[in-house]
Order: sequence, then structure tokens, then C-alpha cells
Amino acid sequence: MNIMLINPKGGVARSCSAVQFVAPYFLSRDKKVKIFDINADSKDSSGYSNTIIDSKYVDLSTDPMEAVEQLKRDIEVVDNCVLDVGGNGSTLTFLKYAYELDLLRDIDHVMIPVASEGDYILEMGPQVRSVELTFELIDELFKGLKAKVCFCLTRVRKNFDDGDVEYYFPGISEIAKSKGLNKFLYFQESNAVVKSREFGMTAWEISNYHYNLIEDLLDELDKLQEVRSEKGSGMDGGVKSEVLKLSRKISLFSSSRSFSDAIESEFEKMDEILGIKA
Repeated sequence: MNIMLINPKGGVARSCSAVQFVAPYFLSRDKKVKIFDINADSKDSSGYSNTIIDSKYVDLSTDPMEAVEQLKRDIEVVDNCVLDVGGNGSTLTFLKYAYELDLLRDIDHVMIPVASEGDYILEMGPQVRSVELTFELIDELFKGLKAKVCFCLTRVRKNFDDGDVEYYFPGISEIAKSKGLNKFLYFQESNAVVKSREFGMTAWEISNYHYNLIEDLLDELDKLQEVRSEKGSGMDGGVKSEVLKLSRKISLFSSSRSFSDAIESEFEKMDEILGIKA
């Protein structure tokens, strides 16, 4: 299963959606996944150091044709791939060579992220024009291919639902109707998503793989006491730092749990959209 996230406009939470939303979907279904961070400027979704999600940076800045050729070879041997295509010039560069090298034939789903702007009604403007451009590219380059398209509305508030789309995203809603798209994915805004990167992993991972945080903290507190007893308080810097880090992670666990519970309903929608049995 190969999913490509694409939107030429920057700042739409494309990379955040790839690593904090789409990749954890596969983890939640007990499937391995690899993210390909495709960019000519910087590493976005491949910068998480402690995650179990595999990732690779695809550098388009020097020899983009060779980079895309290698990417095509890579995705042929990986079961589940998330292609995070950088915005601005990276989008057009990647699509040019992906089309020439017939890589687009391997894409199963195209996900278009669009960012919420709070309670601001997203009618006409840069985001809507960017989505129109994205569909022009899809219509031209994916004609006759198997890829299906869906929207991922990002940074939406808690409990955002289908009834809110037409009001807050009228321009996007009209495009969706014209393309026969009636299902939206919602990636809600959460402090857990922002803070989890401090620990080099996703909020979903913190929620689902770190149940022993209290025990770990108590162990570190015991170590801290031992160090202070043996060497004095001035020599406890390393252990004290670990205690503070664990304390922060415990605080983050609660918000990560709420976030994880909220996106499970979106994962169920993804089962249907992607045709995957949970």
C-alpha cells in the first residue's frame, strides 16, 4: 500500500500528517510502514530519532532523477510506504520525474492535506488555489492509473465532523463535490503532537507503547537517591535530567492517550477508504 501526501502549498501540516497520522495508522493495524521524506530543501518527516517508524530522506536537491529512480526501487520492496512530497518546487520536481519514470503507477492513494485556520472560513485563497492546482496535476499525471484521492483536513478542533466541512471549508467542499469525493479525514490539533517530537517519536507511540512510565520514573528516582547518598547532590546531573524527562513524558502520556483515542475513529474511516480490513 503506497500513500502519497501532496499539496504544493507549505504550512498545511503535510509532514506532520504523514508521521503523526498516516504512519501510525499502519502501526495500529500491526503493519510495518516506511516514510519517504521527499524534499529539495530540508528533512521534515524523517527527523524523529526514537520512533519505530522507518524513514528515508529522498534528496531532490542534487540529482532528482537518480533520487526518484532509487525511490522507485525502494518502494518495490516495502509493503507499506508513505510518500511525503515536499511543497513548493519539490512538488513539481518530484512529479516530473515520477511521471517520466512511471513511479506514479505504484501509488494506491493520494492524500491532499488542507489546514484549518481556526474559526476562519476557508473559502477562496491560497489553500483553495493550491488544491485546484493539485487536482490539475492529478488529472493530468494520474489519468488511467489506479490511485484514489482523499482529503485530510488538518489542525481541526476536537469533535470536528462532516457537518462542519461545508461551513468552514466551503471552497474545499465545492472541489470535493465536483470530484465526487464524499469522505474526509480529520487530523485534529493537539499539544501531544507538538510535544511528542521532543522525545523523537509520535504521540500515538507514546500513548500505546509506554505504559511503564511510572515504574521507569520510580526506578530513576531510586537511582537519584543512591547517587546523592554516595556522591552528593552536585553529582546527580545525569540522573536528575532523566527524572525530569520522564516526568514530562508522563504528563504528555495523558494528552497522547486522548489524541490516540480521537484518531482511532479516523483510522476506521481509513480502513474503508484504503480498503484494508482492520
